[in-house]
Amino acid sequence: MTTPRPRLVSRLLFAAGRLRDISLTKKEKLEPTHPTERLGQASQDRPEGHLLWVHSETPDEAAAAPAIAKELHRTRGEAFHVLVTTVQNGALPPPVANDLILQLAPGETAGSVSRFLDHWKPDAGIFLGIPDRPNLILAAHERKVPLLLAASSRGSLASRRRLS
Repeated sequence: MTTPRPRLVSRLLFAAGRLRDISLTKKEKLEPTHPTERLGQASQDRPEGHLLWVHSETPDEAAAAPAIAKELHRTRGEAFHVLVTTVQNGALPPPVANDLILQLAPGETAGSVSRFLDHWKPDAGIFLGIPDRPNLILAAHERKVPLLLAASSRGSLASRRRLS
């Protein structure tokens, strides 16, 4: 029995996406304790309550996350758990890391992004710097996750527009 062509194409696309996700984990030399984070699989459970998702391209940019959470707590009177995702595989400075949930950003495939958002279900997201994560941003938008872009400078946005 032959598989209908649309179904075969769908399976091939799924397999190709999965292989791309797996290749990302090998290429970027992830920490051995959490090698599947790039595949959108969480390394820990989602905490109860509000979850603010802060995404940065580098660990250095993520250093602003505790101040953001503290200000939200001060202005809203509610505690927020903060999930920080970074594209680069680098450790955050110890004083910062103690207050945050840290995870590598998922790969840009539909499966990785879906697994990530299904697990964490963020209440809101802040992208620090200039993100290059179109699938992640689109999927968060489709799930009605409010997102804020906090670019480090106007110049970085202007140069980004010229490059695209």
